[in-house]
Amino acid sequence: MGVFLLAIALFVAANLSPMQVFAAEEEVHGCYHKTTGILRIVTDADRCKSWENHVALGKTGERGPAGEPGKPGPPGQMGPRGMPGPEGAQGPQGPPGPPGTSEPAGAQGSPGFSGAHEQPTPGALKASPQANADQAPPFRGSPLWLFVLITAIASSVLSIAAVCLLLILYRMLREAAAQSAASSRAIGVSSERLENLNDRITVRLFQVMKEILLDRMSGEARGSRKEEAPSRPSGDFREDAETAVIEIIRRPATTTLRDLQYILRDRFDDRMIEETLSRLRKDGALTWEGEEAVPAFTTPITLV
Repeated sequence: MGVFLLAIALFVAANLSPMQVFAAEEEVHGCYHKTTGILRIVTDADRCKSWENHVALGKTGERGPAGEPGKPGPPGQMGPRGMPGPEGAQGPQGPPGPPGTSEPAGAQGSPGFSGAHEQPTPGALKASPQANADQAPPFRGSPLWLFVLITAIASSVLSIAAVCLLLILYRMLREAAAQSAASSRAIGVSSERLENLNDRITVRLFQVMKEILLDRMSGEARGSRKEEAPSRPSGDFREDAETAVIEIIRRPATTTLRDLQYILRDRFDDRMIEETLSRLRKDGALTWEGEEAVPAFTTPITLV
């Protein structure tokens, strides 16, 4: 019975070890905001921003030093008394004892009643009923053997049921871990999409604010020019375009061809603005990335 239980324990340990490895391999990455303390789940450590700290959840750290041994516990209670074991083999015959002392003969008793008596058999003189009862095997013909057999069968059935339950629990835990990993990946993808959407909204908001500010400044400039003079001589038209482009690019904000066309749309057409940019680049007054004669619609333009 002990060998059977030991085999079952080894089988359960061998089946539970993959579950522990599977749980240990699961690692979740997160980004911790340095100011607000908000934690968000990401797919890897590269998703964290400069204002966030990377944390790893579910990662097994180094094993610490062993602690001091604890105090011995109180002695346990005495267990129930076990069943008596089988009778041992008969030991060797001991040495003969010393001869007894002789005693004086007793007084003669009175004669008894006469009656028929039976001659004892030789076998009856050799062994007594008490000796035969002591030499019989224990529990023979007793219901205790049936109780032991039923107990052993019940223990085997319970052990097999426990192994089956452990296997079912292992499968359930494995499915739950797989679902958790899938949910983590889905959350990471959703978080990344929200971040991209937030970045696009932020950029677009700044662009709108910049366009409103530039439009207001250009309106003020147009009003001042209308008050000063209704028209300009044709010879100053080219110089006025170059001056206007340089003044707009000289502002702290980033300027593109789209900004120039939007701000100067009431004064110059798009073709004249592009020709002015090309002429100023040849003169070394400004530049942009690329070798194109005219910058792209969203390429930043800077002064040299």
